[in-house]
Amino acid sequence: VMVQIGHIERFNRAVRAALPHVKKPRFIDSERLAPFSPRGSDVAVVLDLMIHDIDLLLTLVGAGARDISAVGVPVLTPMLDIANARVTFTSGAVANITSSRISRERKRKIRIFQQREYLSLDLAAGTGEFYRLKPDFDPATIRSGPTDIAAFVDRVKLHAPDGEPLKLELESFVSALKGEAPVVVTGEEGRLALGVALRIVKEIELTLPSLVGHAHHHA
Repeated sequence: VMVQIGHIERFNRAVRAALPHVKKPRFIDSERLAPFSPRGSDVAVVLDLMIHDIDLLLTLVGAGARDISAVGVPVLTPMLDIANARVTFTSGAVANITSSRISRERKRKIRIFQQREYLSLDLAAGTGEFYRLKPDFDPATIRSGPTDIAAFVDRVKLHAPDGEPLKLELESFVSALKGEAPVVVTGEEGRLALGVALRIVKEIELTLPSLVGHAHHHA
């Protein structure tokens, strides 16, 4: 049986454009905010929204999660409606992940920091920018006085072929079924992302004993 997990953000144009530039991330900041909707509110926001970012982070970093600390609050429902996690990966990279389903605005952004480089992705718009220190950058010039940072940084708009993520996701699965390409999001990758999400929920439960029972009942 062939399985492809429905982590649709893997097919987001911004993510597809960024992947060739991601080398060794040191720090990643991820923010996913959404207005409240009854759909999905019977599970923690970690399992509803944050899990998409967890899958992306595991893909971008290319390493497993080592240490996790997390906080969260139930606001409109008995479940977690907002959550933040700090994840340290086995590679030494660190990610700060925030997810909320009680926001006034809708936002899906990821910032990726690596040596001499920085990527800023807007997943909602499917756009991204890549910033890189120029090869001739000399730290001494920064110390000598006020200066325009733009003079030392190359800024590139990220580009990837257009494509509606759901359509691309379905096409990729058909290609995998035909044996033309490997599965993009394997069952094992889905299991790893779910494992990290459940660890985050467990960490939050330690700080909010009243959640225990609710989370397990619905999970």
